[in-house]
Amino acid sequence: MKKLLAYLVIMAMTVTLTPAIAFAAAADAPDGVLVRALNTTSVEITWDKQDGAKKYQVYQNKKGKYVKVKEVRGGKAVIKNLKKNKKYYFKVRAKGGDFSRVMTSVTKGSSKKNVTSVKLNIKNAALAKGDTLGLTATLGPAKLKKISTKIRWISSDKSVATVKDGVVTKVSDTGTCYITALAHNGRTAKCKVGSKSILSMADAVDKYINATPEAEGYGYDIAYTLSYDEKYADDVTGFRTAGSDAEHTAAETGIDRYRKGTGHSG
Repeated sequence: MKKLLAYLVIMAMTVTLTPAIAFAAAADAPDGVLVRALNTTSVEITWDKQDGAKKYQVYQNKKGKYVKVKEVRGGKAVIKNLKKNKKYYFKVRAKGGDFSRVMTSVTKGSSKKNVTSVKLNIKNAALAKGDTLGLTATLGPAKLKKISTKIRWISSDKSVATVKDGVVTKVSDTGTCYITALAHNGRTAKCKVGSKSILSMADAVDKYINATPEAEGYGYDIAYTLSYDEKYADDVTGFRTAGSDAEHTAAETGIDRYRKGTGHSG
């Protein structure tokens, strides 16, 4: 009987602990990690809380090895008793989960300054597959010496667009993603990269003309113009949808062609 009770207790503990263990093993690295100096001897680290995470751990680089220096329940930790004018390295994780990227900071009073802002030259872009876009990140404070001007470039979806050294390449005809410029201490700026619309009738017209070489002249000219000329496509969707400005423009063009062809003015 004692052996049976012991077995049941062990099984109950295993069932109870399994969800926590499963979460710890599967937890992604926290997003939005930011380090900022509070004064000459302390820094504050913040991050986005994760669903299901109860505790977070902050690790600090000490003599080339990362050591846990704080364990908290929320999305913020203050690290105290640091030295003035010194650079520190930190990373964060949900307990048992993956570590964030390493973030750096100097305490106040240093001749070098932490980055206080990141701005991109472009915030929104629409690209077709194969198009490239050059992004430039401007770091604040503008005229003060920073501890690092290095930027990490990150794509939220590499199947939509990739980025290297600020150069964005669209790799898909569809989809939207965000390109993030990440400073040494977690300050960020983002550019939304969408897809440039493709005129809906273009491929159909090409196929029709190739299949019927005799389809030239007046009808072909109208079909080609309405399919390829971008002023007949809605600026937002790229399609000539019912009630859109593009539809009205196409209708007016048809009427104008009719009048010229028949001599009617009414």
